[in-house]
Amino acid sequence: MNQQNRTFCKLISTFGFVLVAVGCQMLLPSDRVTQSTAITPTTFIVRSSLSQAENNNKEQPPKPVIRPTAVPTITAVPQPTPLPTVTPHPPTKPPPEPTYQYLRPLSGTPNQDWFIGNYMDADRRPDSFADYRGGFMTYDQHTGLDFILADVDQAEAGVPVLAARGGTVLEIRDGQNDREYSQDGGQLSNFVKIEHADGSVAEYKHLKMNSILVTPGQQVKAGQPLAQVGSSGLSSHPHLHLAVRNADGQLIDLLAEGLIDLAEAYPTRPYLFDAGISGSSDLRIFSNYFRYTPAHRTSISKSETLYVWYKLINMGRGDTVHATLIHPDGRQTPLFTLQAQDNRNFDSYFVYANGLSPGYHRVLITLNEQTTPVKDLPFIVEN
Repeated sequence: MNQQNRTFCKLISTFGFVLVAVGCQMLLPSDRVTQSTAITPTTFIVRSSLSQAENNNKEQPPKPVIRPTAVPTITAVPQPTPLPTVTPHPPTKPPPEPTYQYLRPLSGTPNQDWFIGNYMDADRRPDSFADYRGGFMTYDQHTGLDFILADVDQAEAGVPVLAARGGTVLEIRDGQNDREYSQDGGQLSNFVKIEHADGSVAEYKHLKMNSILVTPGQQVKAGQPLAQVGSSGLSSHPHLHLAVRNADGQLIDLLAEGLIDLAEAYPTRPYLFDAGISGSSDLRIFSNYFRYTPAHRTSISKSETLYVWYKLINMGRGDTVHATLIHPDGRQTPLFTLQAQDNRNFDSYFVYANGLSPGYHRVLITLNEQTTPVKDLPFIVEN
């Protein structure tokens, strides 16, 4: 390439022009181009640039000063003490209800539908007795539990005796009068004896005449009706006597051994089982007033005598019963104050009054030093 062409190319390179060369034979040495050579069009982009010396001569901007940044102090955060691993326990279940080997032989509520007048004598020494709690709710050599009804009327209506435990009927007796007894010939009671799987035997006594439903050899289940409560044999009132002996014939105290659920039946001292108002027209009160419950009257005639009666359980020596009559004008008249001279497991009393004026009256019964009446008996005296 000659000097002129070189100068021209340098100018183009310096000022950034775009050169499109298509078959520029004059720019190339003639000795390198032949007649048949084909040139492919090519586009070149050439940018101007300063030489290194020119760059060095230009004024450079000040370089930024880079100062090291202070590294912040990192305070270690204390890690919480890991809690001990607690193994979850299953929820606490309430203790199971106690299971009793013997069921109650009577349905109903203790001290309402019936009460236990005598417990088994836990002190087997002659001329000495005590119930399973050390109290006096028994008598010497008593062999079982006496479930006492309120009165004869309740027994006549029919109170079923239930098998306290399943077993086999060993023996029965029926046909004995269950109303009144005499010391001469009425001491045989109607009864049912049942043998259990362990050889023990339960005896149900004083049953109502002609009420027995089972026969010897029959299998019975706990709770199955056997007969009805009566007053046959040596009995002063309708009740069931339940006695149990083991296979060796020894008596078993069901309550002391925890074999029957009757703890709630043990009454407070003293306990008023029942009370009411009657008039002289209720003649049964003069016979055996514990065997029969006098009528619960709410009115009497002016010509009648007023009778106030009550039945007590677990009345000990020194316990007192008070009865006060409230007149229509508000006056108060003490009817009686009775203090027990000895221990009585159950007993009944009545008091009477005459010449009451017509109108609304009340009788209040209190026990010991209590001021709140345990019984409030309203009634009307009619002309």
